[in-house]
Amino acid sequence: MNKALKFSLLTVVLFIAGVLVFLQVIKPRVSSIIRDALDERLEATVTSGEADITLFRSFPRVAVSLNDIRVLRGDSAAVDTLGSIDRFSVSFDVLPLLRGRLEVHSMRADRPVVNVVKDEAGNINWDMFRDSGRDGDSSASESGFSIRLRDVSFSDAHLVYRDEALDTRVEMNGWDHRLRGDFSASQSVLATSNNADSVRVVVGGVTWLDDVSVGFDADIEADLAEKVFGFRKNRLRINELGIVFDGRFEDAGEGMQVDMTFAAEDVVLRDLLSLVPALYAQGFGSIEADGAVSLNGVLNGVWTESAIPSLNLDVDVTDGSFGYRDRNVPVDRIELHGTVSNPGGHPDSTVISFPEISLQLDGRPLEAGVDVKRPFSDFFLDGSLSGRVLLEDVVELYPVEGLELAGDMRMDLRVRAPLQELLEGRGNAILADGVVDVSDVRLASGQFRPSISVNQARVRLSPSAIVLESSDVVAGKSDFSLKGRLTGYSGYLFGDRDLEGSFSLASGTLVLDEFENLEEEKGPLLLPSRVSIAMDAVVGRAVLNDMEFRDVRGGVSLKDEKISLTGMTASTLGGKVNLKGYYSSKGGTPETWFSADASEVNVVTSYQSVPLLQKVAPVAEYSRGDVSAELDMNMMLDDAFQPVLETLTGKGSVSTTGLKVENFPPLNRLGLLLDMTLLDTIDIADVSIDFAVDDGRVSTPPFSFSLNDIEVNASGVTGFDRSLDWKLEMKVPRRYIGPAGRTMLSGLLQKLPLKGLGASLPDTLMIDAAIGGTVSEPKIGLDVEKTASRMIEQAAKGIGERFTGALGARGDSSAVGKDSSDVSPGIFDVLKGVVAPGQERDSSEASPDSTGQDTSRDQVIPGVLKNLFK
Repeated sequence: MNKALKFSLLTVVLFIAGVLVFLQVIKPRVSSIIRDALDERLEATVTSGEADITLFRSFPRVAVSLNDIRVLRGDSAAVDTLGSIDRFSVSFDVLPLLRGRLEVHSMRADRPVVNVVKDEAGNINWDMFRDSGRDGDSSASESGFSIRLRDVSFSDAHLVYRDEALDTRVEMNGWDHRLRGDFSASQSVLATSNNADSVRVVVGGVTWLDDVSVGFDADIEADLAEKVFGFRKNRLRINELGIVFDGRFEDAGEGMQVDMTFAAEDVVLRDLLSLVPALYAQGFGSIEADGAVSLNGVLNGVWTESAIPSLNLDVDVTDGSFGYRDRNVPVDRIELHGTVSNPGGHPDSTVISFPEISLQLDGRPLEAGVDVKRPFSDFFLDGSLSGRVLLEDVVELYPVEGLELAGDMRMDLRVRAPLQELLEGRGNAILADGVVDVSDVRLASGQFRPSISVNQARVRLSPSAIVLESSDVVAGKSDFSLKGRLTGYSGYLFGDRDLEGSFSLASGTLVLDEFENLEEEKGPLLLPSRVSIAMDAVVGRAVLNDMEFRDVRGGVSLKDEKISLTGMTASTLGGKVNLKGYYSSKGGTPETWFSADASEVNVVTSYQSVPLLQKVAPVAEYSRGDVSAELDMNMMLDDAFQPVLETLTGKGSVSTTGLKVENFPPLNRLGLLLDMTLLDTIDIADVSIDFAVDDGRVSTPPFSFSLNDIEVNASGVTGFDRSLDWKLEMKVPRRYIGPAGRTMLSGLLQKLPLKGLGASLPDTLMIDAAIGGTVSEPKIGLDVEKTASRMIEQAAKGIGERFTGALGARGDSSAVGKDSSDVSPGIFDVLKGVVAPGQERDSSEASPDSTGQDTSRDQVIPGVLKNLFK
């Protein structure tokens, strides 16, 4: 190896080593250098990860990359994310830098996200570049560098552009782009390749493209010095439709001069059908189509921010037909002729006219027409639709999983109105008329039950209302007819106005239990907003949760996301019921309130039919007879439309004039304790009971009733878990208590200071009982202290009455002034008769003390008086 070669290799090695050392030295400063440069030029905050600089990733070029870039504007209270890039990289040559030329080989962005918003005042959120005080042309020359760019690309981009003034939105997802060429040359061929997985275009509130796949490949002859660009090989693809451009566009000062023609390339009807989302989404590969199709247009004029060139687009389809290979519903005799035109200038001058659209669906003709004017301001629509359709043919062409639909529909509709009138619902400026008749319609789905059959229905359209003139519907075991009208429909469908309506419902049988949501993920029934509908209902027989209602009449209204019942009356459970209440889904949480006034309903039937009654009144399980009730309840509902009992609150009252309670375990247990067989079956002649419900408990304030000549006062709490906490005060004649009960109660007399007088059970006993445990396993406790105290009070009251009577019978006015020794024996005799009326005391009852004196008189009289006057 000669010395020159060795020297050259050594020089290259040293140069590379020097570059590597230089890169390692500046690498820690790259991030701050980039941020400083961006902060100097942008009125925005740019955040990123650490920068990386390397020679090996794109050798022999240097590559600089930056990760997790975010561009933000606004303060801490409201931050607007303008865009983000997962990874941005630039590669450039080192040697040209020594000659004052920056040759950027490539720029690449991975997963860029850009949000561009233009508000109604014309301000753009990306207007954030600072004024440098010098134009871009002089900057490069003053710095002594020239820039040469050859390859720009990004992948998986997401772009959103929104113009609030024009109600326009363009959204692109999965956009891959590449642009190659020598951007430093005065003339170059620029090669671009674009592909977007999903594109949606909304202009003037009207959706023109919805979730379509778009691609654009082109070679463009570019005179970069004169800013003139001409199309060479190119193709725009929208789903399956391909369009080729011919012409040029060039700089025209404030805008771009466009002189261009375009036409569909080898277009067939199948390509045009790919623009129909319903057809392209399912089974498009099996579509077979035929027919002559032409699509061509011209763009000519200056394109600026406020004006567009003149436009003329012609679309024609003649004798077209299509069908699916695996479906037996042909669509043929397709005729479509229309234009899209604009004389140039304001986009709002665009006119879309397709006056002739016709086809046959399985031999039945359909005709339509549509004209649209002023699409960006006062949108004007003139449309018509007429013909006959078998609904099973529609489902055959566009199947929906789990849906069965059949029936005959005939229509003849016409709408002609400015959009503003539709938005505001001003019927006097709208031309809308027509009729839709349906018959023999059947609808079934795996997401709900039962299936629905519409034997016939007629809907008439007018400028002010949609009128349901008649309908005959069968759903499972239910049948009903519905008539009514909806007003304000145009403002509701096209704007933010409320929909109002009134209907009348008549039904022979309405089985509400059959209606069920069968979706796997069930959610609450959310009612619509901006809807106000009133309905009068007359139902011969309605069934709900095993409850049968007869002769149901009343009002049902829907307003403010709430269904309300007003003045609803029915016969059920052997009596009459008046109902009112509501179901509300406002805020996303279902809530219900109801008030019921029931008269003479059967207890047995009610307990079997009303699950809620089994929670709040378990005694009804053991009862027979009729009751009347007033209820006022509020509760939340779960996603399955079932009450959440923990949220149940309310109050009410129950009354009866004849109720029999048999074998109620708490009363049976009390009867066993007192030896009272009367409590096994009790007949309540007349009682009214108030109650309140809260926190899973039913609280009942004191109420009184009679069982023969037994007086009962009761109060307590019953839990939804059938737990009990009740108090009973009973006034029981002694004759109802059996021997075992009398023996137990006699022991209570041991607490009385009258033992020495031979006192016995009174004729009427005051018994206080506490009932705990549960309905099936009750626990009975007698309040011995309270019962004894009440017996003492009763005995004292009786003694006082006898004592007063005896004094009155024996007193004599002649006794006044007599010696006390003559009076004392009389008083003792009185007390003796009071304490033990009808009994004679013998000498054995005396208890002489140690002195041999009879002390019975001295001990008994103070004891009696103490208990009499305590």
